[in-house]
Amino acid sequence: MTAVVRIPVLGRGCGIPHGCGGDGCNPPEELTVPAGWLPRGKYFALRTPSASLSAAGIAPGDTVILRRQARARDGRLVLARFGDDFTLKRLRIEGGRRLLVPDDGENRCATVELPRDGGEILGVVAAIFRAMPGR
Repeated sequence: MTAVVRIPVLGRGCGIPHGCGGDGCNPPEELTVPAGWLPRGKYFALRTPSASLSAAGIAPGDTVILRRQARARDGRLVLARFGDDFTLKRLRIEGGRRLLVPDDGENRCATVELPRDGGEILGVVAAIFRAMPGR
């Protein structure tokens, strides 16, 4: 039998993804993937609500699997939290500033600076799953 990894698909409640901040919620859904698809680590998944990363190949409704980690290199796609806001964007590090930049091909979404105090990276995109039309 093939080993599998069970990944919680986090929902939203009161504007906050359940499971990101230790809120004690049990995610209503799990994604099961073969263990060999991802390196060892802790993962969670989100469904993308917008087209802010369309140029990176992520479309609204895609399921994005993120590796739970607090640091990321420049250019990585990250889920970040600042205050009560969450965003999935590309991380750019410029002169010590951490910028969360849309990758939508048209810059329709705002670039946001992730503050050192009160802002945190929750995970880095590891995989993307998309249901094919007509399913």
